[in-house]
Amino acid sequence: MKTGIADLIFHDLGLLPTPGTPEPELWGGKVTSLKALSSLNPDHVILLVDNNQNVLEHSNIWSSIQAVKSGKVYRMTSRQNYNKAFLP
Repeated sequence: MKTGIADLIFHDLGLLPTPGTPEPELWGGKVTSLKALSSLNPDHVILLVDNNQNVLEHSNIWSSIQAVKSGKVYRMTSRQNYNKAFLP
């Protein structure tokens, strides 16, 4: 069974993953390292975070990613992902 934000993005919306994107885990996403994210260098990122105290966004590697440079980072909270994404 597929579920989660990855299923919505890659199946329902039909968007293609960046080459090298790992398969999502059963919960619908994939936790990855900052180094792995920089090697993908995606043009869009959906960032699942629940607060503004995110160390990731203060990293030099983060600021070098294409999606960050072009302002194509979309923040989503756990509540939005789990409670709102699959309800009418």
